[in-house]
Amino acid sequence: MNQKLKIGDENYPQILQEISDPPELLFYRGNLDALNYKYAIAVVGTRRCSEYGREATRAITKELARAGITIISGLARGIDTVAHETALESGAPTIAILGSPLGDKEIYPQQNVGLAHKIIEAGGLLLSEYKPETPSYASNFPQRNRIVAGLSRGTLVVEAPLKSGARITARLSLEYNRDVYVVPGSVFSRLNEGSHDILKQGAKLVTSARDILEDIPQELLLKRAKAGTVPALLNNEERKVLELIGEADGPLHIDKIIQATKLSANDVAQITTLMVLQDLIKESSPNTFIVIK
Repeated sequence: MNQKLKIGDENYPQILQEISDPPELLFYRGNLDALNYKYAIAVVGTRRCSEYGREATRAITKELARAGITIISGLARGIDTVAHETALESGAPTIAILGSPLGDKEIYPQQNVGLAHKIIEAGGLLLSEYKPETPSYASNFPQRNRIVAGLSRGTLVVEAPLKSGARITARLSLEYNRDVYVVPGSVFSRLNEGSHDILKQGAKLVTSARDILEDIPQELLLKRAKAGTVPALLNNEERKVLELIGEADGPLHIDKIIQATKLSANDVAQITTLMVLQDLIKESSPNTFIVIK
């Protein structure tokens, strides 16, 4: 059942009121407490994404979610879907901003009604400024992108053609003085023409979640569990790295972690960055780690 949130209401997001044209009225389904996040990143991109785009979105979104970042996207096919699904798989709430009404028979695209239910069941939120029975005009979707950008402290772009909603969201984020991050791609693919144009406008190039997490104050990130325990959100690879560092006789260099775990250098770099930000380990010297007791 749709509920309403008016601008000026106690629960209306303050961050959204900072933009030049916030919606006067928002309809929502799900857990309104999902808006009480410490930090949110929007993840946007093309509906017709490549496997490279999917994998980049999964890898970066997973680490952001595990660090306690709320993931915001638009429930569209392609990159949006991957971002929402990855957040849910990582045990993090996610917020979907729709360009259609929120009723099951009105959600666009219809193929993502099941995903919308999963978001709600996991404590996330669906938002729209469109009342029930409003037609889903094409113009609705660029309009809703201002809400995606407005609710987020930063926007991550993965595969944006020159004419795309993702490029519009990035432009709005820059106008709102928010951070914009872009995953680079092939110069021969039209899927990346908009992404590379955004980079020329001053966005930050990112190749891992580390490039985003380093810009976020550590006090806003998910902290570790009690000393001596392993956080439940760590996956098997992350647990393996943590145990390896903890069992070492002294500080352990990243090269030895890579050699012992057989993980890629990029995977180990992302894992160690996440655990540093969660106060599980610290660098005793460059690329050398010890467990925080």
